[in-house]
Amino acid sequence: MNYFILCYSKDNFDVAMKEGLIGFPESDKKVATLIKKGDRVIFYVGKETVNSGPAPKDKIQKFLGSAEVVSENFYDNRLYFKPRGDEIFASRFKIKVFNKSLRVPIKDMLSKLKFITNTLYWALPLRNGWVQSSEKDWELIHNTKAN
Repeated sequence: MNYFILCYSKDNFDVAMKEGLIGFPESDKKVATLIKKGDRVIFYVGKETVNSGPAPKDKIQKFLGSAEVVSENFYDNRLYFKPRGDEIFASRFKIKVFNKSLRVPIKDMLSKLKFITNTLYWALPLRNGWVQSSEKDWELIHNTKAN
């Protein structure tokens, strides 16, 4: 079993929770080849909408949900997710949602998470839209109660 942190906007996180799907754009082929049925994911939500800018009002910066991948990868070009430019997140997996209301601020976890090696530049590992994490990091986030 593998563990992943997926970076989603709030609008696409809401779609994932409602539809029981995760999706990746063509530019993220690598993660779609790594994820397998039975893997666990945590959703890190950095901003309100997929196309919002860096304005403080648009920032969320929280872990909002967790799930298990329950299918193999498949292609579906129906527009569930909000596109990022011309990318429609057509490489998909079905998920079983564990928790859709974690509400754990990432800044509260910086010193505890192993995938963050520099708390000053904590966002760097997340810039690609996903991180393969350890079971320990996944469990720590999944079991943390927000203040």
